[in-house]
Amino acid sequence: MSKSRRFAFALVGMLRMLRAEARKGWGRASIVALVFPLAMLYVVGTLVVSAVRQALPSSLASPSREAGCGVDPRLRHRYRGSQGLIDRLERRIVGAVLRRVGALPRVLDVPAGYGRFVSRLRAVAVRPLVVADVSVKRLLALPTAAAPLLCVCVDIERGLPFRSSAFDALVNFRYLHHIGDSKRRSMILAELMRVSRRYVVVSYYQGSNLHALFRTLHTATRGDRRPGPAMMDWRELEASCHLVGWRVVLDRRVLPWVHAQRVALLERVG
Repeated sequence: MSKSRRFAFALVGMLRMLRAEARKGWGRASIVALVFPLAMLYVVGTLVVSAVRQALPSSLASPSREAGCGVDPRLRHRYRGSQGLIDRLERRIVGAVLRRVGALPRVLDVPAGYGRFVSRLRAVAVRPLVVADVSVKRLLALPTAAAPLLCVCVDIERGLPFRSSAFDALVNFRYLHHIGDSKRRSMILAELMRVSRRYVVVSYYQGSNLHALFRTLHTATRGDRRPGPAMMDWRELEASCHLVGWRVVLDRRVLPWVHAQRVALLERVG
């Protein structure tokens, strides 16, 4: 998609959002209207920076700060720009949650992806960390030099191949927002809590007007046509926990008022 078409797409998307919010109330529409100029500056700035980067010779391009640090290049490509900020905030929150729960013998990271949280989870896992993912390719790409990992290929929706209460803590990040059906989400949460004896850390997306706005801008400036994340209300999370004898003890926004993602610490009752 050309840059002019991306700009037009962003402008039309903004106007549609403003009209939709006006139908719900002018108070909501005024918030979008106030953000509108800044949002369009963001679009223009992003397109200009993109054009400059393309014009520069590859030898003048700025290397990644993580180059040569053993970080998987797919992570460097995925978590850059605004996503780099969200990534740093996510790591900070997960680190704070892990410090709160302390050292634990058995820890499971599912889905592990390319191992964004492996180093932090290793720090609290007394025994070798267990990492699970549906992709064998991702599991093979995980760093194993610092400490051994126990890798398991799993499909969460088909059930986890572990006995009940097999782990002391389980981390499930950036997964639930891919599940659009609330019944499926409840079943997945129940399965995660089944295999954990005490703690589960999950991330989920709760509806946010500003997040929807920036999603529109990201689609326009990056040409991203993937469907948006599935939203989940905090009441749904609490209800799913209550059904299986768990509770939500901590629920934090990753970037308050701007980003829809939240991180929750769940604990077994009794």
